[in-house]
Amino acid sequence: MYKIDAKKMIRDFGGFTKTARLLNNAGVSITPNAVDKWRRTERVPVTHVCSLAMIAKDRKQRFDLYDYII
Repeated sequence: MYKIDAKKMIRDFGGFTKTARLLNNAGVSITPNAVDKWRRTERVPVTHVCSLAMIAKDRKQRFDLYDYII
């Protein structure tokens, strides 16, 4: 079974607080604690993965889903 490496994804976006801030700035209401929950449960909701992909595109940041599949 495959999972998303939530820890790596959060790290690539600058940590819990910065990831939450980026999502909030993109119109997704979320707290740093909710982002930390992704790490603890090793699950990132697909809607947030899509939002992070669009944020990465806007920032010209590499975002390849294959990098996060474990």
